[in-house]
Amino acid sequence: LILVGFAAFSLSSCEDYFDTVPSNVVDLPTVFSNRGLSLQWLTNVYSYIPDNTDQNYYDGADCTEGVWTVASNEGYLPWSECESNNIILGTLYPSTGYVQNQWTAFYRGIQKANVYLAEIDKCEPMSSQEKDWTKAECRALRAYYYFNLVRLFGPVPLIGDKVYNIDDPLDEMMLHRAPVDSCFDYVISDLKDVISSGHLISQFNGAGAFDDQFAGNLTKEAAEGLLSIVYLYRASFIFNGAPY
Repeated sequence: LILVGFAAFSLSSCEDYFDTVPSNVVDLPTVFSNRGLSLQWLTNVYSYIPDNTDQNYYDGADCTEGVWTVASNEGYLPWSECESNNIILGTLYPSTGYVQNQWTAFYRGIQKANVYLAEIDKCEPMSSQEKDWTKAECRALRAYYYFNLVRLFGPVPLIGDKVYNIDDPLDEMMLHRAPVDSCFDYVISDLKDVISSGHLISQFNGAGAFDDQFAGNLTKEAAEGLLSIVYLYRASFIFNGAPY
């Protein structure tokens, strides 16, 4: 009887223990009911911007470093750990670790951008003006990540505003690649919309100097510069008229 009683006590204690939510776990309703946590989420969306100053080495599963400058005819790094050598030696494939990780990282950035766009209007402590400009930034970031994917892989799947849940059927995620023109149309449309909306922060707003608080934000001028690069790539023979 003593053993049975002890076992029952132990089982109930374990059940209570495992039902407890860890203190460091925050769910989406909690995040998007708090202005600070919401902006932290947006900061995480920013974290997938490629670091094109770090062109030498592979740096983990979320690697978004750029190797393209060193991989030019004028550049060469002799060390074997430099990812750019895959391009120089002709050993870069879709399954190459660096390229494969870029696919994962940019789609993570796109999904987190979609979550922000879907949830941020529920954040009551955030002003409507702040919601507008952060949503504009988020759309511009999403367009930038798609553009990077197109530069790497050509036509890619477009998921729109879809937010996937962990229990969604895998078949729903197995999307066909969209035509390359559709990919460029999507990127260009998002960038043009956020630029014309007037919600992006501009470096030339007001009579004073640009507010350093927004030095790391994706500004209207940055979006315009990105749009011009997208047009340049779309006009390239690689994407516009190549027989293959």
